[in-house]
Order: sequence, then structure tokens, then C-alpha cells
Amino acid sequence: MNNQYYTPTIEEFYVGFEYEYEDTPNIWIKTKVKSALTDYDQYSIQQQSISNKTTRIKYLDKEDIESLGFAFKGKAMRSFFEKDCHFYLPDTYSFWCSCLKIQLDEEFRTVKIECYVPSIGEDETLFLGKCKNKSELKKILNQIGYE
Repeated sequence: MNNQYYTPTIEEFYVGFEYEYEDTPNIWIKTKVKSALTDYDQYSIQQQSISNKTTRIKYLDKEDIESLGFAFKGKAMRSFFEKDCHFYLPDTYSFWCSCLKIQLDEEFRTVKIECYVPSIGEDETLFLGKCKNKSELKKILNQIGYE
């Protein structure tokens, strides 16, 4: 895809959110939100960074998913990734995952996350929906019980 970045909305900013800001023309600095934003912080980001388009987020891609320890397994209409793991499914202590799988559709900015459940011998879908960036993916992985 030609457009690898987008300008975030203020609602996307939360503790742990990773983004880039333009320090000088064409020099982008990577950073992350380290603490809760005050009203002044939100106003400043909205007025100075977002309105002037000096803040950007990289769309989720192969490199981002691999940086989280997933191995690229191939590409058809979507990119496929896997990672061996061991964690219990949310709200249950009787079913656990042994392999986490991610499918990335870069055109529609969607992600499908499945895990292989050995006790039932099949994959269980844990998430299917929009996911625009690495910070969102990390948040989703945390919400499904994977850390």
C-alpha cells in the first residue's frame, strides 16, 4: 500500500499508545504516551499535532506483528502469522491455547486472531475486526488474555 501512515484522532491516545511526531521537517521521532493525558495535553495534541498533521501512526504491517514475536507463515489474500504460546482462554481455566494465529488484511485494516485449543482439537476465534496499528493489536492481545 502506498499510504503507510495516518493522522490519529485524539481518542486514540492512551497510556502505551505509540506514535511519531515531526520534530523538524521530515524528521520523525517515535514515542509513546507514558501517563494519562491531562485536559491541557489533549488540547495541545489536538491543536498543534493533529490539526497540523505533525503526528502520525504507522498502519499495522508484517514488521509490527513480527516485532511481537510472531512468525510470518505466508500470504494469500491475507498475511498469516503464528506463535507458540500457553495461556488460558478468557473467562475459563479449562481451555488453553497452544498456538496463537493472526491473519492480517492490510487492504481493509482487519485482523483475525485465533488460537489452537488442544483439548478440542480446533481453532477458536478470539477476535475479528478492525485494527489499524501496533498499539491497538497489543491492546487486543492483552484483552484476550495473551501477554
